[in-house]
Amino acid sequence: MKLEDINQTTNTLPHINQADKPNLPEKKQTAAEAGKQISATDKVELSAQSKDLKKIRDVLAMTPDVRTDRVAALKKAIEDGQYKIQAEAVADKMLKEQLFD
Repeated sequence: MKLEDINQTTNTLPHINQADKPNLPEKKQTAAEAGKQISATDKVELSAQSKDLKKIRDVLAMTPDVRTDRVAALKKAIEDGQYKIQAEAVADKMLKEQLFD
């Protein structure tokens, strides 16, 4: 094991302590001055893609979650006895979903 000279390590302490201190700005701005600078230069522009996404969101918000015409047609087919369940297709879908989960 190598022992270092004690004088060498004490000479580095002031440099380490100085590195830990943040540099303070020379002149502090008041909040009012900072606010004037920000409000005079800040500007927001939305991209064309952002505008398109907003349009899409608006259309989706107006679209109903349930397709009432399709639900009504299925109800009528069930009541009339015309709706036939294809057991093989249901089983295939169940197996595929189980395998992919």
